[in-house]
Amino acid sequence: MEQTLRSLAGKPSAPRAALAEVRVQVDHLTPPGFVARERVERLAHVPRYLRAIWCASNECRMVRKRIRAKAEQVVPLWNAWLQQQEKLRAKGVPVEDLETFRWLIEELRVSLFAPELKAAVPVSPQKVTELWKSLSR
Repeated sequence: MEQTLRSLAGKPSAPRAALAEVRVQVDHLTPPGFVARERVERLAHVPRYLRAIWCASNECRMVRKRIRAKAEQVVPLWNAWLQQQEKLRAKGVPVEDLETFRWLIEELRVSLFAPELKAAVPVSPQKVTELWKSLSR
């Protein structure tokens, strides 16, 4: 993935904002030491998540309006999680609940951007939004 990102960065058709978003997604999905920390069941899904990110980045170059509509369903949830997870932990929301939500966002990406890969659990933007509302109360 790193090599692919570097090769795309020099192409005029690759918008910097899209590449930056892919970089953030990959960095959060595969932080240093994640293999040792994550449960095996979750690690088994990482290749699908990377593939969904890849499909989204390819689709972004091909069909910007369609990808934008799909991204609008994921990005606000992702940003909310990034910005509020520490506050919610401090308020007593269980870490496991927050991590479950985070992984559900990955499943939503698979569902929206790479449906041929099949989400491991039933997921929809509405379901993820409702879960977020319940966590952030």
